[in-house]
Amino acid sequence: MLDGTITFHDGKDPRALLFIPNRYVEPWHGERQKIVVGQLGDRSRSGSGEFWRVDGIYAKGTSVRANWNVLVREVHLCPNPHIGALVALRVKHEADQLMSVCPAKQALIVERDGCAWVDSLVEYQFHEILMNGLQRRPDVTVEKPLEGLAEYDGRRPDYVLRMEGKPPLIIEIWGMSGKTDYDESKEKRRAFYRQLEKRGELRFLEWDSRNPRERAAVLRDIGSWMKK
Repeated sequence: MLDGTITFHDGKDPRALLFIPNRYVEPWHGERQKIVVGQLGDRSRSGSGEFWRVDGIYAKGTSVRANWNVLVREVHLCPNPHIGALVALRVKHEADQLMSVCPAKQALIVERDGCAWVDSLVEYQFHEILMNGLQRRPDVTVEKPLEGLAEYDGRRPDYVLRMEGKPPLIIEIWGMSGKTDYDESKEKRRAFYRQLEKRGELRFLEWDSRNPRERAAVLRDIGSWMKK
């Protein structure tokens, strides 16, 4: 992704909108997750997946472009990725290399004042509806955490909505069932948020995406939360 080849609807520089690790302008800070955005280069096989070269944007003020080699785990591979395709990979830095942490698919939503990472089509659709509904509510801030939040013991809610004078609103969108690890994690997160809700520290909403009707109820509850 070269400077000048991609522009957004408001004309902002991509560096102002995306999480772009670029070794020439920003060092990697600890284990913090980021999003690598660029054009897919050559790929090579490894025992646990594929190494993808991602050609990033030029470093500001230089003619040097950052290239990243990302180990994309077998379960995260795209069905038909092709050289030159624009890719967005959520990665972490581990054992001195970049590793994917979720499927490499078209899941980066660019917003007027930033970007949000979503993990499924269901979440994408929910995000579009939510953000459209909040266009005229500058008093409401929407957080789509990329990492766990210290205030919630390292948990990463799907959404955190904040308004001055109100406890934050936590939204979780459940998307799987029948997988022991996921179900156990889900129940622990649900119990954690409900306990904080009883103490008045937050408001908790959840939606099982297998039931489309529940989405409308969650959106109504968000409206009620904003009015109180």
